[in-house]
Amino acid sequence: MTQHWPLRVLVVSPYCPYPPTWGAATRVYQLIRHLSARHSVTLVSYASPGAADARQRLLEICDDVRLVPQEPRPGWRRRQLQARSLFDRTPFRVRENRSRRMQAVIEECLRGGGYDVV
Repeated sequence: MTQHWPLRVLVVSPYCPYPPTWGAATRVYQLIRHLSARHSVTLVSYASPGAADARQRLLEICDDVRLVPQEPRPGWRRRQLQARSLFDRTPFRVRENRSRRMQAVIEECLRGGGYDVV
């Protein structure tokens, strides 16, 4: 019989999975819900200001939740990032979701770490 032990899992999401009212949020929410049944799950995601209720609800299934405030970007900035991705190797979604704040939170989690899987 194979023995399963609790893993420490770090889930990084570009959007807050609560409330799970649309496709991608539902997918991430269900993933962490099922993982947390047997493993220790930490969630790091962007969230809009005032997401305290979402954090509380996610703490019902996660051991730790770190919500990084989503920085509002004007429409012209999004179009600029999309156009730029046509001329270099960095995909649009990578550029769109990159921020110093998010990187700092991820690095902080990894330093304190001991995660088995990210």
